[in-house]
Amino acid sequence: MILISSLHGCRRSLKGDGIKKHIQLRILVLFSASIVSGFVTAQDSTESSQVLSQLLINKKNIQKSVKSTGVVRVFVLAGQSNMQGHGKIYDGATGAMGAVITSFTPTCDGTGICDFTFNMEDDYGDGWNGWTYDIVQAGVVVATATLPNGSAGTATITLQSGVPCDVVVNQAGSYGGEISWTLTDQGANVVASMNGQQENYPSPNTLLDVMENDTEGQWAMLQTGGEWTVLDDAYLHFENGDGTIIKDNVTIGQGVNPSYIGPELMFAHQMDQYFEDPVLIIKAAWGGMSLAEDFRPPSAGGTAGPYYNQMLDIVESVTENLATEFPEIDATDFEISGFAWFQGWNDAASEAFLNEYESNLYHLVNDVRTAFGNPALPVVIASAGQGGYEPSGDGWMQAIQNIVAVAQENVGCNDSLYGGTVGFVDSKAFYMIAAESPDDAGYHYNNNALTMLNVGRSMGDQMALAINDMAYCEGFVSAQEESRESYITSLYPNPAINTLNVEIFASDGETTTIRLYDAKGRIVFERRRLNSKTVIDVSTFAKGLYVLECSGERQTVRHRVVLD
Repeated sequence: MILISSLHGCRRSLKGDGIKKHIQLRILVLFSASIVSGFVTAQDSTESSQVLSQLLINKKNIQKSVKSTGVVRVFVLAGQSNMQGHGKIYDGATGAMGAVITSFTPTCDGTGICDFTFNMEDDYGDGWNGWTYDIVQAGVVVATATLPNGSAGTATITLQSGVPCDVVVNQAGSYGGEISWTLTDQGANVVASMNGQQENYPSPNTLLDVMENDTEGQWAMLQTGGEWTVLDDAYLHFENGDGTIIKDNVTIGQGVNPSYIGPELMFAHQMDQYFEDPVLIIKAAWGGMSLAEDFRPPSAGGTAGPYYNQMLDIVESVTENLATEFPEIDATDFEISGFAWFQGWNDAASEAFLNEYESNLYHLVNDVRTAFGNPALPVVIASAGQGGYEPSGDGWMQAIQNIVAVAQENVGCNDSLYGGTVGFVDSKAFYMIAAESPDDAGYHYNNNALTMLNVGRSMGDQMALAINDMAYCEGFVSAQEESRESYITSLYPNPAINTLNVEIFASDGETTTIRLYDAKGRIVFERRRLNSKTVIDVSTFAKGLYVLECSGERQTVRHRVVLD
């Protein structure tokens, strides 16, 4: 496949959206031609991610897949706030549930009970975003209050005189810094108050929580000797949400601000394991941006999006000045090795944006490939998976689920058009509800660090597949009569340990050939068969990812096989 680099110092100029690009092409052959054209991945991106993660991360199974070529492998990660990174590292709001905010003892003049007023305010004017409080007296909840919308509201609460009360968090929400309340007696005297809800409680699925509960060592690579791992050969360039330009080795705290992680963390670990060359991730992501306007690709018509142009400018500036931007890399030759896209929320802002999302995304893939000078540039699209698979009562989120995510899958899984060079990650599979997350913030996947780790790892897995023309969403069949039954009617077990059983159905007298290829494209098993069951002894084969091919007169069928 063709990749981009500035190898040997020989360059040619490319025009992309009026911006001059200095890039050189080179050929990188990783697999034999017989399987590059039709390599098959798992039946869905989640299964594929699990398989590839095992192969890429576990050094007992596989060494670095691509030996050093002396160039810097550059990956562009683009999108909006979730690509910036909203997985919380240390704490969250969910842990506030049940916390006592304040205690007081009410006093009623001349009577045993009296009414108090709970005065609620929100600085932003959109209500309390889920924050709800119980007023508890003598161990009994006597009232529950929240501000569902607007900037102010009141609730009347009847209390017993002289009996201590607690104000307790009933339900944690988001944007706690915006909210405040006072509890006043009949004389308008303040007896209890809160100005800003803290959100720094130990909470589920912060990065700290993930690591503490990682009993199987799934994320062990993130820590080294009790400290957070800093990758020696993987680097990040990113202007975060605080306006700080990060130019450093990849580690934690490189999300929207230093208290967050994003997909870049595990994506970097995957690519660092895959390549011996240095890896440079350029993250071009900004919160609240649409594909319809802000990232609008030029070929979609209308005015090109300012952030599309800014993305290209950043990539050009960084890659053309590697020696000064990243002197520690000690290399100036580079290759644009891939592009990843994680975005979607703001395109639910209008029906027009929604209707053209799929078309705009096709244009984005094409225009990025044109701008970077490679018509087969590996691309990975992660869907907008807010809300997961459950129907949402929120109209905006439902539009994301029903239209944007579907459009992203249609593009990312267009195997016939892209031939394995575009991968797809279904991030709905990694969405976790607020109760299992640091915060109640669905648009940011509830700030769940485990979600960000899974999305980033899956993006890395899909990128490794796309680099090798292997990123298929479905089984790949090259057939003269695709309506005919597949030769392979059964393939089990998969993963296989000692034996692999293959059941074949072919027309009378039709001969088929079964071949098993390893990850380097070498044929490790071959046999000509008629209709029958073939048992392949795989007990002596190395663990890893293989391709089983069955070819005959009318079709060639390939399936992914894992030997464990």
